Amino acid sequence: MTTKKTPKGGVSGRKRDVEAKASRKPAKKAALVKLKAKKEAAEAVVKKEQESRGRLKEILSDSLFTGYVSRTIGTGVEEMLDLLSAGPQIDEKISEKLGMKINEARRMLNALNGYGIVRYEVNKDKKGWLTFKWHIDQKAIVEFYKELGVNKNSSKGKLPDNCNDFFICNACYKTQKVIFPFEAAFEAEFKCECGKDMKMLDRSEALAFLNA
Repeated sequence: MTTKKTPKGGVSGRKRDVEAKASRKPAKKAALVKLKAKKEAAEAVVKKEQESRGRLKEILSDSLFTGYVSRTIGTGVEEMLDLLSAGPQIDEKISEKLGMKINEARRMLNALNGYGIVRYEVNKDKKGWLTFKWHIDQKAIVEFYKELGVNKNSSKGKLPDNCNDFFICNACYKTQKVIFPFEAAFEAEFKCECGKDMKMLDRSEALAFLNA
């Protein structure tokens, strides 16, 4: 009669294997929980971005908003915002894509920046020149839109909060209804596209024109 040999390690070895396998289960479960949480967080970010894009699209298609920015900043601002809604752009590319002079594009961008609707980042290109990359501030544009909604049935107009000096062109205001914040007027060298000098207004005078 032959005796079957017990494998090296015997019973104690098998016990250690079982214990090691059991000890790995909590770690595996924790890893799966972590992976699930990471996936849910990523999905939440995507959902929030989709909601933000949907909200932005809604604002940019509302005549309350588009009518106001066109009236106070000028023709072409709607197309500029549509372009920026697709992603950040440098001012040279914006003027090129919209077929407008670079100074006019910068004037509009500065006016939008005065309202807080757009922001910019300053970088250097390969040659060392400064470039300005513009983007829509989605949080600020939503707040701006809400204020327009609150004020649309009142006599209160909306002007940039961080500006007290404004400019108009007496020759063009009746037809264009454009009020330039200081930075936008400065970018245009205080001259209207028609060639005439702009007239300076204080905040109360600008509000009076806006609500006339």
